[in-house]
Amino acid sequence: MKTFSCRCGRRVFFDNSQCTGCGSELGFFPGSNLLAALEVDADGMFVGPSGERARKCGRYDLLGLCNWMIDADDDADTCRACRLNESEPENPSAEDHENLRIMESAKRRLLFTLGGLGLSVVPRSVDPRGLAFSLASSTSDEKVTIGHAQGLITLDLAEANPVSRERTRVALGENYRTVLGHFRHESGHYFWDRLVADTPALEEFRALFGDEQADYSSALERHYSTPAPFDPDRFITPYATAHPWEDFAETWAHYIHLVDTWETAQCFGLAPPASTQDTTTDFERRLAQWTE
Repeated sequence: MKTFSCRCGRRVFFDNSQCTGCGSELGFFPGSNLLAALEVDADGMFVGPSGERARKCGRYDLLGLCNWMIDADDDADTCRACRLNESEPENPSAEDHENLRIMESAKRRLLFTLGGLGLSVVPRSVDPRGLAFSLASSTSDEKVTIGHAQGLITLDLAEANPVSRERTRVALGENYRTVLGHFRHESGHYFWDRLVADTPALEEFRALFGDEQADYSSALERHYSTPAPFDPDRFITPYATAHPWEDFAETWAHYIHLVDTWETAQCFGLAPPASTQDTTTDFERRLAQWTE
């Protein structure tokens, strides 16, 4: 994640709601994809870094859950990140609240990157083909199944617990099993439906990833019982071998991982400048920088 600057010149970070230098309140303005100090105009509205007028999300700074702003002409009570939640614990315990805070932070990082890539996200409550999240806790009676179905991404709050998640990560050999990794991967399934299914890109997808019409349940069962040999020249992760949909989602997640890492390195002056004689494509150049 890149960093931002307060009006006092101090570096501030994506999750901050207050500058530790001058004490200014901070807010993230999704329209401009920037975090900035909150300036109030004559009408009591906050003015963003690009001149946009906004007000605080209804959950602004609610024990660290949100620091996003809402456009002044938007009648919603919550920001575009919060309103994506179709369900979450109604009366969360202290542990659930902390796990929810971690989940929300990761979700916002995904939305930030998607915004930077020009990928719009519409809530499923507005458009049946839109996106929604269900953030739930597994119980002894009911286990939350992580996944995507018809625009709804379901995640288990237990994944925000580092001990629980690490135990699963090691057991399944999933090197990129992180909270943000889950959001990246499941968003790949969502955008496959939006960008590939029933479009001219489908045939190109099948040529590269395989036929997605292969039985999905059987493929996953086979992967966990007798996984296919992992060929790193063909697949980005072992899980990508399970089914063409998973291959796409893992590749999508890794590309977002690459973009985020490269942007962070750039922000801290670690990414080398592009050569004026460089004839590589933008992706090849970015890949080389990310590898370094």
